[in-house]
Amino acid sequence: MDEHNAMSMDLDFLELPQNFEWDSFIDDQTLSQIGQPYPPKSLYMLCVGILRYFRECGIHENFLDEKDSKFYEFRRILSARMSELTVSGVGTRPKQAEPISTETETELWEKRLLGDVTGKALLNTMFFYNCKLFGLRGVDEHRGMEIDLIELGFDKYGHFLKFKGRSNKTFKGGLAQRHVQAKEIVHHFQNMKLYNMHQKYIEIITKCGESRAFYRRALENGPDNELRFSQQAIGVNKLAAIMKTMFLEAGIPGYFTNHSGKRTLATTLYQAGVPEQEMMERTGHRSVESVRKYKRPSTDMLKDISNLLEPQQSEQMDIVNQEPPQKVI
Repeated sequence: MDEHNAMSMDLDFLELPQNFEWDSFIDDQTLSQIGQPYPPKSLYMLCVGILRYFRECGIHENFLDEKDSKFYEFRRILSARMSELTVSGVGTRPKQAEPISTETETELWEKRLLGDVTGKALLNTMFFYNCKLFGLRGVDEHRGMEIDLIELGFDKYGHFLKFKGRSNKTFKGGLAQRHVQAKEIVHHFQNMKLYNMHQKYIEIITKCGESRAFYRRALENGPDNELRFSQQAIGVNKLAAIMKTMFLEAGIPGYFTNHSGKRTLATTLYQAGVPEQEMMERTGHRSVESVRKYKRPSTDMLKDISNLLEPQQSEQMDIVNQEPPQKVI
């Protein structure tokens, strides 16, 4: 089937007949596959996706351009629809992956879902710390990852692990990004146990056939309890669910996804007081606005804020509770 005909939306609206009903058109496009309305932001991003599709089809119309009066009615009704959804409470609290606390991370180690007791645990460890140490995105930076992108070494600061990135969501290497460099991050270890696990994993998978894929399917331990991996790379669907599966197996409640690793990195640095510029160097964000979305205050920070806003109990509240002085007649 022609990919330009694969889109279910009718493109005839671009001809703009005088009796075109924008209300009906937008209502038809604002329901998800399960019959629920899209959140306002998702609705806007759908429009952005449609524009991208138009460009691929050679259609150079921009119905979101405020200078184009031809689509004024569309934008007016779209804005009204987004406002209605917001008033109705749809999408006012977008669901975001939770950062992983130090206590939760420790629990994963204690339950042997992280570590090197089994191949699966070692695979989880590689994935988890590639997310946390280098701020790798949920799937796209992991999917094409090869052994050559990870370098182990030693310098005057100690043992290190270097990630040498290629293309990703924010770096495609085209003309517009000719001055932008691919992500390259060096992490120096204090915890040699984690360094040794990376070294161990790379040594094992390097011996498993000619495949250069970094993430390999974990096998059952061998007769002598040795760790084993297949030369087969992990499929994209399984790769996309590694974090979710790990937390389900641990019985830890919460909304944890592959994106939790990157959010944990940003949140940890923010709570430690690391400046935004240094945070961006590690997370790979190209704007301050983007990195700020990933920051999460700790429970202690929120409690301190609450305490600051309350009256000082020892002074203000005691004054209120004092009995008024008696009048002298």
